[in-house]
Amino acid sequence: MKQRLMWFVKDSESLYASLGRHLLAAAHEGKTCYVQRLLEAGADPNFCAAGKWTPLHRASARGHAAVVCLLLRCGACPNATTACGFTPLHMAACSDACGACVRQLLGAGAIADMWARTGQSPLHVAAARGNVPAVRALVAAGASRCARDDAGRMPCDMAQSCVLRRMLLPPCLAAACRAAPSCSSDSCHTRSCTCE
Repeated sequence: MKQRLMWFVKDSESLYASLGRHLLAAAHEGKTCYVQRLLEAGADPNFCAAGKWTPLHRASARGHAAVVCLLLRCGACPNATTACGFTPLHMAACSDACGACVRQLLGAGAIADMWARTGQSPLHVAAARGNVPAVRALVAAGASRCARDDAGRMPCDMAQSCVLRRMLLPPCLAAACRAAPSCSSDSCHTRSCTCE
C-alpha cells in the first residue's frame, strides 16, 4: 500500500510540474486557448519556474493582455515576485506592447509601488523603457513619482525624453520645468533637459 501511495505521489508531482511547464510556455507565447485548457486540466496559475517566474510574469512581459486577464481570473497572484523581486507589474512596464496589462494588473490589486531588489518600482522600469501607456496608468494609480531606486534615481531621472520626464516630475518640480525654455515638445530630441 505504501509503495502504491509513493508511486501516486511521484506521478502527481510529475503531472503538476508538466502542467506547470506547459502553462508557462503557453502564457509566454500568448496562446489563450491553451492556457484555458491547461487551467481546466488543473494547472496551477501560480506555478513557479526557475527564478520564481510565474505564468503571469511571462504573459505580462510579452504584453499578452488576454492571457493576463485569464490568469488573474483563475487566481494568479498579481504581486508574486521573481528571485530578483520583480512583479508581473514590473514585467508589464517593460513590455512595449500596450498599457492594457498594466491596467489589468492594477485592477486586480497589484501594488504600484513594489520595489525589486534593485530598488526600482514599476514606474522606474516604465520610464526607463519609454513606455508612455504604462507610465500614464501607473501615475493614475498613484505610483510614487518621488521614489528613489538604490542609485538614488527617481523615475523622471530614468526617462528617455523630456515629454516623459515632465510627466514624471514630482509636483514640486513640475512648475520649474514648465518654465524651462530648453525643453522641446518633441519626444525624439537628444538634448539634455534642464528641468532636472
